[in-house]
Amino acid sequence: MAVIINPKVIFRTNWQEFAWLERSHFCLALFLFPLIHLGLKLTNVEITYRFLNFISPQSQSLIDSIDKAKKINQITELTAKFYPRWANCLRKSFTLWYLLKIRGINCNLIIGARQYQGEFQSHAWVEIHGKPLNETESTKQTYQVLVVK
Repeated sequence: MAVIINPKVIFRTNWQEFAWLERSHFCLALFLFPLIHLGLKLTNVEITYRFLNFISPQSQSLIDSIDKAKKINQITELTAKFYPRWANCLRKSFTLWYLLKIRGINCNLIIGARQYQGEFQSHAWVEIHGKPLNETESTKQTYQVLVVK
């Protein structure tokens, strides 16, 4: 039996918890998911990364707040529920990386790969100070890191 998640219900319950800045991040993430999807569909990871890096405003100060980063991750996860077909790990990680970057939070976009039961698998996540933000710590041991941005 499949569980169906209704984004409208999630949106109503969580929207009140967010401050105005977090709401603006939510709205930006709603825009970013299709933009990132299109970028990855038409080009590749490197060009999409360069484009997002180019259009991002340069933050004046670097903030190392894990609490703010976790809140932005929560917003990204909430936004991903509106795009169930597009919200894979790469698109979510790109969105999270971009939102953290514009807030001045120093982070890395990580892409890893592994061979599992004879099948090649890849995965993406975001790290702050070497610790995965949108994944568990075991992810680092499971995947061989290929790209760090």
